[in-house]
Amino acid sequence: MSQYLTTKEVAALIRSTERKVYDLVARNQIPFHKNTGKLLFPREEIKHWLEAGKKPMTLPPTLAGSHDPCLEEVMRLSEIQIATLWNGSSKGLDLIEQGQAAISALHIYDTSEDAWNIPAIRQRFANANVVLIEWAKRQRGIMIAPHLKDQITCFTDIIGKRISVRQKGSGSQILFDHLLSQHGIKTDKEIFTAEKHTELEAALSLIDGTADVAFGLQYLASKYQLGFLPLIDERVDLLVSRQFYFEDPFQQFLTFCQDSNFTNITSAYSGYDFSNFGKIHFNANQA
Repeated sequence: MSQYLTTKEVAALIRSTERKVYDLVARNQIPFHKNTGKLLFPREEIKHWLEAGKKPMTLPPTLAGSHDPCLEEVMRLSEIQIATLWNGSSKGLDLIEQGQAAISALHIYDTSEDAWNIPAIRQRFANANVVLIEWAKRQRGIMIAPHLKDQITCFTDIIGKRISVRQKGSGSQILFDHLLSQHGIKTDKEIFTAEKHTELEAALSLIDGTADVAFGLQYLASKYQLGFLPLIDERVDLLVSRQFYFEDPFQQFLTFCQDSNFTNITSAYSGYDFSNFGKIHFNANQA
């Protein structure tokens, strides 16, 4: 008996068509190898994959990690049964590692590799049953209170202003701290407000007058008519437990994101790029 199954044999096992098998391969939702252009399906891995699909979900259906306003809206409108916990990129990864969350959103920049997210998970999740897929690219920079729009034209103009900051370990704060250091700005001499735990909270602090500037999203600056100094395009990814990937809630989410409603929603988010949504950037089992 061969240790590999053919596409036709896999289709028969799952009681579907070969076309469906090709679709699962394209989405990286089934174990496979590609050898000289031919698809091969390891018999034992397919067996475990099928058995895992029959098991009840044991991970809590929770999306943790970095806050993204568009992701939050899509999760709500897709009506999937999943809780959200916006606790920052680093803490979200902690919950994935501890088995207390099924998905974590992250945008962690690694200065040594000039890369997003992969360096942060490569060692930590090398042997974990997870996959990293792209959510979106976002334009990030300095959001500016309305009365200061004409006074902030470069990064160092934030010196002496009241700066709204995010919680320690969040992707936003990790990058902002790097930029402060890069521009030689001494954090012990600056005026920082109380930590904000979401992108929206940071933007609203400029409206309620408790801060002058914040490191935030172009979309929110535009939405609330704030000034904006663009600095960087960042990539937000979703680290997903492979077990949860095949469960109904996440499949429902993926289906919703292929619908015209998704296009209508995302078109309203300026400063976002969804052209590579779903692209796999890291697959622990194949890393």
